[in-house]
Amino acid sequence: MTINSAVPFTPEQEKRSALFVRFIDILFAIVTGQSFVFLASNAGVSSWIANPSQNVVTFGDAILAYSLMVTSWIGYHASTTKLPMKNVGRFIIDIILLFFYYLAFVNVKSFGSTSIIIFAVFFLYFAWSSIRLYEYYDARATFGLVKRTAQAGTFAGAFFVIALIAYVYPDATIEGVLLFSSFALLIYYRKLYWGGPKNKQT
Repeated sequence: MTINSAVPFTPEQEKRSALFVRFIDILFAIVTGQSFVFLASNAGVSSWIANPSQNVVTFGDAILAYSLMVTSWIGYHASTTKLPMKNVGRFIIDIILLFFYYLAFVNVKSFGSTSIIIFAVFFLYFAWSSIRLYEYYDARATFGLVKRTAQAGTFAGAFFVIALIAYVYPDATIEGVLLFSSFALLIYYRKLYWGGPKNKQT
């Protein structure tokens, strides 16, 4: 039995998904707490104060990592509320994503590493969206899931290009441009996905 014809999931699936989300919320809290510990260590904030002119990219990487994680948490809740997880596929990807968010904080001193991590994150977003498309294939048109999955893949490709350029041209000026581009892409992506999947029938 489904809740309604437009949202094909059972109460049992909704309840299990809510359990998965609560567990991921705990992991988000742990990663956030560990990020504060790491960035407040000698490898983090103290070094920025000592050499502010040399750590612009490092600071930008940290802000980018927080922006990525916080907006992910907001979008995650909006998406799983409207289309709960039916199986463990998306849940497993969520756990892997939290590990990459942590790696983003560990590697804030290297934009090259940060760019690779962000590409990996967006590739996982694409995989997550693909699983959701499979779970709700009958409702794909109702929620525009094919388009949203394609968009996730496109952004993953864009971040792959950024990571490739950062690897081939490890120049501070180029890294600054790529960092700004990463912020712009992240903001645009979140704008497209804001509020979770839209029911086109309402």
